[in-house]
Amino acid sequence: QIRVQLAGALNAVISQKLVQRQDHIGRVPVNEIMLVTDAIANNIREGKTAAINNAITTGAKNGMVSFELSLYNLVKKGIISKDKAYEVANDKDTLSSLFDK
Repeated sequence: QIRVQLAGALNAVISQKLVQRQDHIGRVPVNEIMLVTDAIANNIREGKTAAINNAITTGAKNGMVSFELSLYNLVKKGIISKDKAYEVANDKDTLSSLFDK
């Protein structure tokens, strides 16, 4: 019942972690943006939380950004180190696949 209500009420979720900069001058936010599409709402209703990450990854055209993609982009810009990205990543395999492209 609660999952059904949550799926109907959510529009978007933005989460962030603050990560130490490579130059050690402060921290930088790493963001994940999830917009609740029909696919994500269905995953929430059915309790398929593992499928939500895939929906975020494939939802880039809708403006969604995965945490791992944000980490990857910050490493490529030289803002955080690759080691720090792996240290804070939620899904190290996904991050690794981004670096292997």
